[in-house]
Amino acid sequence: MSDKKKIWVFLIAVMTPIVGCLLLLLSQGIAPWDFSLATTNWNDEPMYYKQIEGMVHFGTPQGFFGYNESHSVYGNFGGWTPANLIPYYLVGKVFGWHFGTPVIFNLCLWILVFGFFAIVLKPTLNQQIFTSLSFIAYLSGSRYIFSTTPEAFISVSVVLFAISFIKFFEKDSKLVWLVICDIMMIWLTLLRGFYGIFGVLILVAMFIKADKRIEWQKWLVQIILMFVALIGFILLAKYLEAPYMAGGDISGEALFSIKSLIKSGILGVIEALKYMVEAVKLQSMRGCWYIGYIAIMVWTLVKGIRNKNAMFISVAAALLIVLASMFVLYNAKEGSRQLMSLTIAGLMLIPLYEDKKPVCISFVIVIALLFWLDGESFFKQLSIDADGERETLYLTAQKELSDLMPIAEDEWDNTVIYSRTVNHQDMMALPAGMGINFCLNEYIKDNFDELSSKYVAVRIDDDIERFLQEQSCEKVYSFNDTVVYKLR
Repeated sequence: MSDKKKIWVFLIAVMTPIVGCLLLLLSQGIAPWDFSLATTNWNDEPMYYKQIEGMVHFGTPQGFFGYNESHSVYGNFGGWTPANLIPYYLVGKVFGWHFGTPVIFNLCLWILVFGFFAIVLKPTLNQQIFTSLSFIAYLSGSRYIFSTTPEAFISVSVVLFAISFIKFFEKDSKLVWLVICDIMMIWLTLLRGFYGIFGVLILVAMFIKADKRIEWQKWLVQIILMFVALIGFILLAKYLEAPYMAGGDISGEALFSIKSLIKSGILGVIEALKYMVEAVKLQSMRGCWYIGYIAIMVWTLVKGIRNKNAMFISVAAALLIVLASMFVLYNAKEGSRQLMSLTIAGLMLIPLYEDKKPVCISFVIVIALLFWLDGESFFKQLSIDADGERETLYLTAQKELSDLMPIAEDEWDNTVIYSRTVNHQDMMALPAGMGINFCLNEYIKDNFDELSSKYVAVRIDDDIERFLQEQSCEKVYSFNDTVVYKLR
């Protein structure tokens, strides 16, 4: 390939995430400068944002993040491992933490990994065009750039693992690629335990490439690294994550009962099929995630069987195991989103291995139709803050609340109960360092005399506010749709 074409490949690659973001904004009639996390539709966003804000200002949140006053055994973090937050904390510490920080960081990550993709794997011009179109067609990849949740970082890490794995297995057996694979495998497993399957793929690759010169110590090291990562995930989940209201999304019950295992698997398959049927009707983004993932898995298996490629077959088997784990250990509803990162990596890599253009074109068209035309706007609608009015409101309220709710030594004094009926966006105004505990209104009422948190935030004129008034709680501050009361 000529140097001129190489330059074009690189430029197309690095511009892909930018174009994807601009098209997403354009499709919703939002100017880039009007987007703001301050008006996010997802209640996960403020929880992540405020945890990272607390880390940036104090090293760790000063109050307890949790649900119905749950909290982790050690530390003050919420329902996901704090490992998810570390990359964003480091960026916030260096560049400052504000509403635009995570978005800029996510976009830069994707630009860098696309550039790395083009330089290391050296796709042809046609291959890069299809790779870029596939990423843009899979709308969720661009959507999560506009997010504080770690999906963008996880997806980038999965793609980085895939690039390094290809170099190690197919093109260049230098130790550096294996080291990068191991680093990504360990890191991703700490974030989401099912990525431990990457350790198995590394072992399979070593076996396929094996010759008499490979010492047993190398096998042992790989096995130890994989189990260390898995044990690390279990320990993080057990000691550093706050339990959810209903006991959590992840359950290991099925592992100890064949009957429960089969039942969970069957129910998961039925629920996933229901989402997929709705997706065909353009009514379910969860179904779109399943369809995209299964399409990648089937293509990989067929390619492996046709070419008698053991590595492809192994990857397809790994994808099937991950899918099954969503049904058995997780749940079909929430597990669907966890498949997104692997799907993005698969869509980016298919053009490198698929010689038939109609297949690549079909992938792009079908994925684009499903994701861009899907009517479930919740998972793709961006938030808008024209003229920065909401940002200004929250920054003003936060400044005043910081004086009224000073950070204290007692962690419960730094914890705000947040009613589930409240406007979740308003959490952005709470003082930096404050812990946030999502609580059901019934929990607040039933356990009022035993509540540990010092503050409670509720929706103005909601029945829970009237209850607090009847209990003679002191009103601290009101803003937008929310009012904060002091419990003691």
